[in-house]
Amino acid sequence: MGFGILLFGYTMLIDYGVSVNSSFNIGFDIFPDILGYVLMFIATRKLSPYSSGFKNAKVVSCIMMVFGSLSFVLPIVAIFGKGLAFISNLMRYCIIARDLFVFLFNILVFYGIRELAKEVELSKVAKYAVTATVLSSLYFIPRVSLFIISFTQGQMGFIALFYSIFWYVSLLFNVFLCFNCHVRICYEGEEDPEAKESIFEKIIKKLRNK
Repeated sequence: MGFGILLFGYTMLIDYGVSVNSSFNIGFDIFPDILGYVLMFIATRKLSPYSSGFKNAKVVSCIMMVFGSLSFVLPIVAIFGKGLAFISNLMRYCIIARDLFVFLFNILVFYGIRELAKEVELSKVAKYAVTATVLSSLYFIPRVSLFIISFTQGQMGFIALFYSIFWYVSLLFNVFLCFNCHVRICYEGEEDPEAKESIFEKIIKKLRNK
């Protein structure tokens, strides 16, 4: 159905970097986010017939792949030691734009999960989706604040610690949510259920039966 792939997509967003140039804060992520975004695109493409949330998330995942590619390529360019200041600034804006679209992707996916969970009467999974939305917001709001508000060095350190904690809490909960969806909504090896019929399709079917 796609939730298993989505689970692995979120797992690839674990941040563990290797520095290329510490002076300009440029480095590689051992778990390339671009791979996670590709998996997320594949997952939401499979899930798109079940909710508009998944369908819209699929579009957002394409934008995420663009920024993910830039985040992967720019550190390679930085190895040659040219235009480091420009690359560093470009990386900074690329990362905040990427985070914005990841946040939007999460909101759309959680909406789709909540909608689907309610349809199959899994109220607990629907509540998990709401919790995941709250956790993503607790990460994203302080993350963005660092780019739009002037903080002291001490305040920046505290806020960075705050959003880092919520980033990993949110990421782990997303994996937990996807696992629950994979196990409870669609078992591995089970055929994909039919996509939900539109009102128009239901009317046509009733007319044909008559």
